[in-house]
Formats: sequence, C-alpha cells, structure tokens
Amino acid sequence: MESDLTKHVEDMYGVLGGKVEREVLKNDLELYVKQYRVSLPSAKRSIVKRYGGDPDSLSVGVEKNIAEILSGESGVDTSGTVVYSEQKEIEIDGKKRRLLSGLLEDATGSIPFTIWDFEGETIAKGDSVSIRNAYTTAYRDRPQLNISSRSRIWVRERIENWAREPKKIASIGGNEVSVDFVGKIVSVTPKRIVSKGREIDIHYGLIGDETKTVRFTAWKDFGIVKGDVVSIKGAYTRERNGEIQINLSERTTVEKLTGTIIQSVARFGEPRKYNITDLRDGMGNVTVSGKLLKSEKKEIQHNGQTVTMYSGMIADSTGKIAFTGWRTFPYSEGQSVTISGAYVRSWKGVPQLKFDEKSEISISESDVSAEEGNTKFEIGSLEERGGAVDATVGATVTDIRQGTGLVLRCPVCSRGLKAGECRVHGSVSGVPDFRIRLVVDDGTGSMTVNLNRELSEALSGFTLEDVRKRSEVTLSQDAVIADISSKLLFSRLLFTGNVYSDDFGLNMSCREVKTDNCEVIEMATQLYQKVIQSLGM
Repeated sequence: MESDLTKHVEDMYGVLGGKVEREVLKNDLELYVKQYRVSLPSAKRSIVKRYGGDPDSLSVGVEKNIAEILSGESGVDTSGTVVYSEQKEIEIDGKKRRLLSGLLEDATGSIPFTIWDFEGETIAKGDSVSIRNAYTTAYRDRPQLNISSRSRIWVRERIENWAREPKKIASIGGNEVSVDFVGKIVSVTPKRIVSKGREIDIHYGLIGDETKTVRFTAWKDFGIVKGDVVSIKGAYTRERNGEIQINLSERTTVEKLTGTIIQSVARFGEPRKYNITDLRDGMGNVTVSGKLLKSEKKEIQHNGQTVTMYSGMIADSTGKIAFTGWRTFPYSEGQSVTISGAYVRSWKGVPQLKFDEKSEISISESDVSAEEGNTKFEIGSLEERGGAVDATVGATVTDIRQGTGLVLRCPVCSRGLKAGECRVHGSVSGVPDFRIRLVVDDGTGSMTVNLNRELSEALSGFTLEDVRKRSEVTLSQDAVIADISSKLLFSRLLFTGNVYSDDFGLNMSCREVKTDNCEVIEMATQLYQKVIQSLGM
C-alpha cells in the first residue's frame, strides 16, 4: 500500500506546486482512504481542493514505465531521471518558441522528451521528475515524449554531480537512445561512405567487455585504435538481424581510460557448430566436437614469461585439424571432447584450431566418430579451404617442375643452396640430396607435390648417386628431368601428406606415394554427373 500511495502523493504534490509537504499529503490520503473509506480518486480531489489546488489537474491515468510507452499516445503519466537536457529557441510559422529537450530514463528504458514553450526553473541532468498528461509522437520509429501547456512536469529530487552507472554490454538493448558503458576496441576500420548526398568518413569495428562483444559504428573520428579501453557516454543502439549495433554520434563522448584494463573480451556472436572439414581461416566463436588423436603439453617463453601451451590433433568423421590451446587442457589421446568458443587461424594456408581461457571445453556426451586415417580430398576442395593435414589426393602427373634432381643443402638447416649460399648461414659446403617436384591434376585443380630423397628414389628408380653422375656428365638437370618425365609423366598416383598454400598455389609435402588403382569407368561416370549438374540438366 505504501508504494501504491507514493505516486498519488507525488501527483497531488505536483498539482499543488510543492506548497504542501509530501508527508502531510501522505497522512491526509491515508486518513481518507483507510479510515474514512473514501475512494482514492475522490480522496485526492478533496485533498487538493482543500489546499487550494485544481482537482481537474490530477492524473486520471496510470503511471507507465518508460518501456511501456508507445508512439501516438495521449494522457501519458510517467517518472524518471533526466540523463541530459538542453534549452533551444526555434522558429515555427514565424514565431520564436523556447523549448527544453533531453532524455528521460528509468529502470526499464529511456525516451527523448521535449517541453514546448518552456518557462520557469530549468530541468537539469540528474533531476528526478514526474510528468503528467504528456503525449507521444514517433521520431525515427521511436516514441518521443512531448510536454505541452496542458501537461505538467515537476522535480521530485535534485541530485548534484549525478552520474549513471555504466552498463555491461550484454545488458544493452537494441533500441536505446542513450547508453553509457566501458569497452575495449577489438577492431576498428576506417571507411568513406555517401550519406544524404555527401561523402563522410566513418569508423566501424568490434567493441567488447567480459560479457559480450558487438559491432559499432563511429560517425566521427574519435581517434580510437585497436586495444584502447574507452568510456563511452551517450551512444545509441540499433538491432539488425537479431544483433545489437552501437552507434557513436556527434553527441557521444569517448574517453580513453589509461588505468583500466579489460583482460578478457567475450567472443563476437553466438558459438556455431562446424564439422572439421568446414573450418576456414578467420572463423571465430566456433564449436567443434572430435576425438583427440594427439595431445602434448609444452612450456614456452612468451613476452618474457614461461607459459603453458597445449598442442595436438583432433578429428571427427570429416577430417582432422591441428590445435593449439592457451588454457588448462586436462584431456588425453582417445577422449572425445567438445571445444566451444574457439577460433581458426591458418599457417601456410592450413587451418588450425586455437582456443584460450575464453573457450569452454568438455567431454562429449557421446563418442565421436573420428577419421583417424588420411582424408581423401579433391584438389579443388583443398584450394577452397587453403590446405589440410594428412590429406590424400589421387591425381595425374602433368609436369616435372624445375628444381627436380640433384640439390645441395645447407649442413646446418637443410635449406637448398643457391650458388653455394644459404640464405641463413651464408657460404657453406653443400650436402647432396635428391628430390622430385611434380605438378599433378585431378580435374578439379592442380598442385605441386614435393618428394624427399626416399620417395624420389622409390618412385623413379634412380638413386642419389645415379642423379649425381648424370648431372656431372650433362652439366645440367635437364637430362635428369627428361629421364624422370619418361617414367612418371601421365601416371595416376595417390599422394599423402600435408598441403600448404602460398602465393604460387598449393604445395604438398608428401610422405607417402603409391599407384592409384582407380576405377576408370567409375571416375568417368562421376565426372559426367558433375558436368550434367553444373549445366543444370
């Protein structure tokens, strides 16, 4: 009953212009309602009339929370705290009108307000106010509160040096007019756009705290860079495709906080589950379930400190991927785990799974079917994903690349020498080696396959000594390449190894090669079906 009467006491207090103390009005109202059993509306009218006020100015509606206020309403009663206010003088139909506009906020939300033909004591930031008989209009698809000469607004309480508590990003709604928060700039990119017929420079990116990371757009240059921790006041938000986007306008203030550290920023977006074969470089917030094929713990130096790192291999029924973890990982080979909140980065084009303290790891509820052997790929698929580990490719040898034959390697690092020089160790006495570099094609794409000495000798039938003698006689590698071409060109082979990508395309470091005993008729049928599908037949 106490809280129910409070808003009615405020209603009477406002009508009487503060001439009668709230406590007096409260006691009178309790006397009328509880002891004399007078209805609440009649009691309020009687009390106001007794103290010389106008009973017709009392509120007849029910006070609304700001979140309940809609566009196109009249007779709106509400209360809240003034977040900001400013006075203006505008001209309408040749007449100057003085108005005060600002933003009103309560626990449920915020709404812009305008007091038309404003006179009297100003309404300032931090004032707790009550409003009666206002009306609303729509501005940019949002309700705006209008206080006319028929409305009333009065200050219930003034708070000096008022400041609202900054919100956590996860609690920010999708259509807030003004919001304060602290966040860390995860990324920021400049962009020039055309808006209302003129070019403007904006900045967009991601900003986050430990609860959530969201997109932002800055409509002016605030001088923010990646890694800055900033206090933002007066931003507004939009919701698009279910995601919150924060906008920093001309009226927004952005302050860099030098003493504030946000150690851990939440991943952007909701975690999404992927098969391992579908993982691509740059993906974030992914969820993967698989069986651990290998896992090891390492102590490494990072920024002058000893840190623990976990690395290994995880596989599901579609393929396998190397992982690196920067958090506790008490799991061993053979266990099936689910890793959520991980991200994907590539090394030489090969996707690798990364996770840290923001990721969640658990034992899978069911045993994951894992591809523990080698996964067979088409070259076109490898080109699209950037590479793979332990990939098997069936393809035809279409060319023998330069660099095949006798090579001299650095005795320290095994890099190939050029004119007797190692690019790391300088002039050295080279160690002879034999390698073959093949160009292979499977109909979906082509790549280079690099064979070491053991595989080169087994596949070609030539030994290192054979190649060295042939090179000494002819004084070039051309004869060696011709001999190898006569044996391998147009051979159909199965290659297994790790496939990487660079500026020159795909390269496989081959660890196994054998004859591809493929079914020609079956392959031709599959190729025919693909052609028919691509033609839409």
